[in-house]
Amino acid sequence: MTSRNRLPGLVAAHGAQPLAVDVLPESDARELLARAFGRERVSAEPDATARVVAHCAGLPLALSVGAARALTQPGLSLAVLAEELRVTGLDALDTDDLPANLRTVFLGSYRALPAEAAALFTLLGLAPGPDISLAAAACLGGHDAVRTAAHLRELEQRSLISRSAPGRHRMHDLLHLYAADLAAALPAATRDAAVRRLIACYLHTARAADLVLAPHRRPLDMPPLPPGCEVGSPADHDAALAWFDAEHANLLSAQRLSAREGLHREAWWFAWVLTTYHRLRGHLQEDLAAWRVGVAATDLVGDATDRAAAHKLLGQACARVGEHAEALDHLRLALELSEELGDLAGRLRAHHALALAWSRQSDHARALHHAETTLVLAREARDEGWEAAALNAVGWYSARLGRLDHAQRDCAAAVEIFRRIGDFQGEGSALDSLGFVATAQGDHGGAVSHYGAALAVFQRIGNTYQQANALDHLAEAHEALGDAAAARAAWRRALELYRAQHRVGDVERISRRLG
Repeated sequence: MTSRNRLPGLVAAHGAQPLAVDVLPESDARELLARAFGRERVSAEPDATARVVAHCAGLPLALSVGAARALTQPGLSLAVLAEELRVTGLDALDTDDLPANLRTVFLGSYRALPAEAAALFTLLGLAPGPDISLAAAACLGGHDAVRTAAHLRELEQRSLISRSAPGRHRMHDLLHLYAADLAAALPAATRDAAVRRLIACYLHTARAADLVLAPHRRPLDMPPLPPGCEVGSPADHDAALAWFDAEHANLLSAQRLSAREGLHREAWWFAWVLTTYHRLRGHLQEDLAAWRVGVAATDLVGDATDRAAAHKLLGQACARVGEHAEALDHLRLALELSEELGDLAGRLRAHHALALAWSRQSDHARALHHAETTLVLAREARDEGWEAAALNAVGWYSARLGRLDHAQRDCAAAVEIFRRIGDFQGEGSALDSLGFVATAQGDHGGAVSHYGAALAVFQRIGNTYQQANALDHLAEAHEALGDAAAARAAWRRALELYRAQHRVGDVERISRRLG
C-alpha cells in the first residue's frame, strides 16, 4: 500500500518493509515527461522541459498531472506548461479529477494533522530560504524547541517536510506554495508576528556569530528578542562559521523579505552581520548584493551615522568586484556624512576604504595618501586596532611604490600590534604584506616564511578567500627558489579554492601556470 503517512505502526506490528518514495531525480522526471509529450518534443524543448521539472520539484504526482494534461490537450507545449507553472504554481496542476488534484492531496494530509502541527506547517509557508533549522522553526511558531521538534516529526511523518541535514528540514517547492497559500489567509497580525520572530531569530544569532568571528567589531544595538523566541550563540570560531555556512541562503532571503515587509532597520542589519562572513568565504557578489539592499534601507530610515557606515561598506564591496566609479561615489558620500557629523571613527574608516578603492585602480599614490590620513586619525582616536590596520595599509602602498624599507618597518609594526591585541585577521593580512615586501627585495626565502605564516593564520580563522591568495603568492615564492614541486602543490590548492569562489580570472591564470 502507499500513503503520505510513514505508517510506523504497520512496520512495527506486521514487519512491513517501508519503501520511501522521494522526489524523482531529474533523469526519471524527464523520462516521465518524454512518455507523455513524446521524446521528439522533449528533445526539441530542452529548456522548457528543465523548467517544468524544476517547477514540479520532482514530485511524482505533480509530474504525472502535467503529463496527463499533455495527453488530454495534444496542442499543449512544454513551454506553455512551464510558463503556467511559473505564473500560477499549483493552479496549473489543478484538475477536475479530485484524486489527481494536487491541492486535494495536500489538503488531505493537512487536515489529518494535530492543530499545532497544522499551524506550524502553515507558518512554514512564510519562511524564506531553502530550509529551516529547529531553532528558527521554534521562533517562527512561537513555541519552545522540544514542542517544535515534536511538530516537525509529525510533519515529516506525513511527508509534508523532509530532513535536509541533522536538525534541518526542507519543504518541496509545491508544498511550500501550498503552505504559503494557507498563510496568506491568516490574520495580518499573526503573519506579521511570525515573520518578525523569524527575522529576529536570524539577526540575533547572526550578530552573536559575527562577534565570534570578529570580536573587535562594533556590535549592533538591537531590541530584545520578541516573546516566544529563544536563540543560542555559537560556542567558538568554527561553530560560528559552520552556522553561517548552513544559514547563508536563508539569511540572504530573510534580508530580502525584511525589505519587502518594510523592516528597513532589519534589512540593513542583515548586511552588517553578513559582512565578515562574506569576506572570509570570498562571497564578494553576495556581499555587494546585500549592501545594495542595506544602503537602500538606511537611506529610507534616515539615520546619518548608519547611512555613512552603509555607504562605506557598499563602496568597499563595489571596489572588491571592480565597480570603481560607483565605489568612489559611495565612499565620498560616506566621508562627507562623517565629516558633517564630526565622527572621527567614521572619517578614518572612510579614508581607509578610499585607499582600497584607489589601489584597486592601481593609483597607489592616492591610496597611500588616504592610508596616511587614516593613520593620523587612528592615532588621534587612540585606537590601536585601526592604527595597526593603517600601518599595514601605509606599508602595503609604500611597497607598491617601491619604498621597501619604509614598507617593511610599517608592516612589521602592524604585525606586532595585531598580535598584542589578538586580531588574527589583521595579523594574517600584515604577514601577507611582509611576504610581498620580501619578494620585492629578492628575499624569496623570507617570502616563503611570511606567506606560510599568513596562510596558517587564515586557515585558523577559516578565511578561505585569503587562503587562496596566500597559497598563490607562496607558490610564486617557491618557484623563485627553484622548488617546482612545492610551487605546483601550492598552486593546486589555490586552484581548488579559486574554483569554489568562482574567481574565473584566477582559475584561468593558475590553470595556465599548471598546464
